Amino acid sequence: MARIDARSAYLALAVVALGLSYLLFTNQQYFSVSGSLGIFAIALVALVSFLAPSRLGRDAKLEGAVLYAFAAIAIVLAILSAYEFVVDVPAPNIVQSVSTPLFLVSAASVFSIIAIHYLRKSVRKLEGYRRYAAVLLGVAAIALIAYFIMYAFVRLNWHGVDELAFNYYASYLFVHGQNPYTTSMEYITTKLGVFPTVLLNGSYEYTYDYPALSFIVFAFIPLLGITSFMSYIAIVIFLSLLAAYIVYDRSGGNNAVLLPMLFWFMASYGLIGVVTPYLAVSMFVLLAYLERRRVLLSGALLGLAASTTQLAWFALPLMYILALKEHGMRNALKCAGMSALVFLIVNVYFIAWSPNVTLNNLFVLLLATKLPFYGTNIMQFLVPFYPVSYWYPTAISVITILSIMVLFYLDPDRFRPLVGIMPAMIFFLSWRNISIYGLSFVPLILAVYYSHERKGKEHRHRIKARYALAFVVVASLVLAAISHDEYLRNRSIAIDSITPVLYPSSVYGYQNGYALGELRINVSSNADYQQNVSFYIVSQSPNLQGYVLSVQLPKLPAHESVAYNISYRLPLVNNHTKIFVTAFDERYIASKELDLTQLR
Repeated sequence: MARIDARSAYLALAVVALGLSYLLFTNQQYFSVSGSLGIFAIALVALVSFLAPSRLGRDAKLEGAVLYAFAAIAIVLAILSAYEFVVDVPAPNIVQSVSTPLFLVSAASVFSIIAIHYLRKSVRKLEGYRRYAAVLLGVAAIALIAYFIMYAFVRLNWHGVDELAFNYYASYLFVHGQNPYTTSMEYITTKLGVFPTVLLNGSYEYTYDYPALSFIVFAFIPLLGITSFMSYIAIVIFLSLLAAYIVYDRSGGNNAVLLPMLFWFMASYGLIGVVTPYLAVSMFVLLAYLERRRVLLSGALLGLAASTTQLAWFALPLMYILALKEHGMRNALKCAGMSALVFLIVNVYFIAWSPNVTLNNLFVLLLATKLPFYGTNIMQFLVPFYPVSYWYPTAISVITILSIMVLFYLDPDRFRPLVGIMPAMIFFLSWRNISIYGLSFVPLILAVYYSHERKGKEHRHRIKARYALAFVVVASLVLAAISHDEYLRNRSIAIDSITPVLYPSSVYGYQNGYALGELRINVSSNADYQQNVSFYIVSQSPNLQGYVLSVQLPKLPAHESVAYNISYRLPLVNNHTKIFVTAFDERYIASKELDLTQLR
């Protein structure tokens, strides 16, 4: 249906690679250098493919290299999928549990793309508010059918994740006159059985640390008495469809945009369970970019985005630089001022109510405070293979952002795609990078390509771009060496040994098998103070993760060793099973791998 040209093919490849980099994130990253680097290589393919169309016109012919890249990604996916099936302990109905959701998500995605195409054709002749109303009703109907396709034929007992639970409970507290920023979120996670995020200090995250619009806009959910978190999934589908329609409409109905959008639907429908990034980035930041000629409206939309989730903050600097280059200093200041004003209006009530708590909660997300360095990010590689201090991912992220801002200022026309690509990709250099961080920026990236034509082909700043890239790479390597040396000199705890406690097991039909019931972990202190030690344990084949927090364990005395008996149960282990153990206090993480080769 969509016209296949080089630009749409590159962007489709980029979306596929970005989605795969998240989908293929498994526990194997802790155990395999090649596996970890392979997933990062797929992310690099996404980055290059997002940037490649910046030199292409809309009528550029499809290149063979694009097809080869598609084939390479497909082969990688097949190999890694086969690896998981062969190595992991088999589970009942595993093929059906994977194939059924994939089929339903694909069917819903294809339907969504076709429906958007015909919706635009049907409302093209309408004008003004009649057209807006028709679009909203049409998108709502498409979202309802897509939701039905994915969830009407499967029984899903899903309680959401901690962020959704927090969004809901904060909305509930707000409509009942209570302050979410001074109320613990423990009640809702306990009630729903949602596992909260574990912090580096060995506690659970029970504070509400998102801007106020993240719960105000969803106040209608508790007011209507809705308790199912599947309602948030329906909202994500609606916002995804609306964002796709807006990009498609602003492209002039260019069918080429539907190809990358199809893969974005598949990734979004299959991986996303949190709504605020889609509202903030896929909607507010997208509209701010498309309406940037109206600087006050654009600034207000950016303020709404910043008031919804901190994820949108990473897009603001480039949006302000773009306003400066396109509309001059005065209008850029108006845009930034309006953003600040809207952010203040949305959040001032809660800041005035509890200034210290609210401000601390809003800005703590910029620090490395959470234990799981989750998702496809550089810390997944560095912690097990080349450990560094906590400040390293923040340092290289800042260096990269500042370098990109300089490039963007010098030549915003050539580097315009970085408005969406830089925020999406910066999380690969961070402490955490889950799928909502990158995928929510895809509509913005597509809007850059399909709603704007480059004015010229002159690349006068190409050498500066190369110097900037070289600077980032060299600076990252130098800082990595410094941070690693600091890690080795200042580490306060170390894992000396890990001993598994095994029992005979015959689960899944295996005879003469073994089960793991306990780990005996010997930890020594190199600090001059008593430490609270917690553990984060991950296994492969079978895949499982577990936490044992410091409140459940004896303290580690200064310059002494303690043998901790940690309950960590696996029903069946074999000679493929590997276990990755991290011991951490508030200042340091130590890690060690256990390979159960004695079962061979």
